[in-house]
Amino acid sequence: MVEQDALVEMLIGTWRRIRSAAGAPRPLSRAEVLRVVAPLGWWIVLRGGGAVSEAELLAELARLERRREPDPELARRAARERLAQLEDDTALVRTDGGWRFTHPTLAEFLAARAALQDPACLDALCRDPFWPGWSQVLPFALALATDVHVRDEVSARLVEALLRRSRKRGRYDARFPTTLARALRETRALPATAERRLAGRALEITYARRLGPRASLDAQRAALAIAELRRPGVRLALRDWFCPPRRAILWTHLVRGAGSPPVTVPWLFQPTSRLPEALAAQGLDARPLLDAWLAHEEPRVRLLGWISILRARGRLRGASLGELEAALAPLDPGAAGIVAMRPALRRAPPPSPSVRGRVLADLPPPLQSAGSSRSS
Repeated sequence: MVEQDALVEMLIGTWRRIRSAAGAPRPLSRAEVLRVVAPLGWWIVLRGGGAVSEAELLAELARLERRREPDPELARRAARERLAQLEDDTALVRTDGGWRFTHPTLAEFLAARAALQDPACLDALCRDPFWPGWSQVLPFALALATDVHVRDEVSARLVEALLRRSRKRGRYDARFPTTLARALRETRALPATAERRLAGRALEITYARRLGPRASLDAQRAALAIAELRRPGVRLALRDWFCPPRRAILWTHLVRGAGSPPVTVPWLFQPTSRLPEALAAQGLDARPLLDAWLAHEEPRVRLLGWISILRARGRLRGASLGELEAALAPLDPGAAGIVAMRPALRRAPPPSPSVRGRVLADLPPPLQSAGSSRSS
């Protein structure tokens, strides 16, 4: 985030030097530059972020200039000057398809700056924070308000918009936890309470709501990205949901695609199987989650625990499905049956408490934590 802000400031400084060297009566001020560039980024993002024609671009620049220069002819003349300056500074480049920013991220970042400058833009962002076109704009805006320009009232409003608009009727999709994960990843100075609420909401959507198979996998990736953030509020949310695991978690729904031929390596290594390692890295006790998995009646859920443990022991890298089946067979024939595609074995009961106890008492270092959930 700091890098993007520095890039815009560099653009502003260069633009002002160009104007001064060209013999302008005075260099453009920082405010004058942002008055044009940030709204232009917002406009391009609203149009999908792609290239726009020169006629469209000049019309929009003229509209922006008319905010301060009511004379239409003077506004059009200023628009042409602005376009030349932006091209000279390489903020905008001409392509076969028209004009565009040098990188989509620059337009998204400028759109976020516009949201902090223009109440109408901020209102629009808060009304629909999960609109796909704003998937990166809102995290940038939250980071700017939290970490760079310190606009606590804007930061709080964006957090509330994310929480409020992330509740809906019907089936959810991955854009909700994905946007929440980006918002948390981009910010560094959110209050722990806000972090806890945002992370908790992403975990709730991922693990306690019914998503489609592809959306579920994308949501799990977002949840794991959150779990790997070393933030106080994130740690609290993880403890809330997994130490011990909440009864609301739909484990069977989460793994419903496993065991349908053919068993695939991507499913075996799905992000959720990495949660225990993320918990241990946060200083939380991963054993309640692992025990809940290994004791589950559904062997596809138990396989999450075994994959996590075998990965931590270094037994997965380069292993074939046959080798994985052989490693699981003496411990959990049902889970081995999932890997081997043997329906009869899948009905085997979960490991006994004594077997689970021995396994959990000898966890490899990546699954061991310095603390426990009870002492948090």
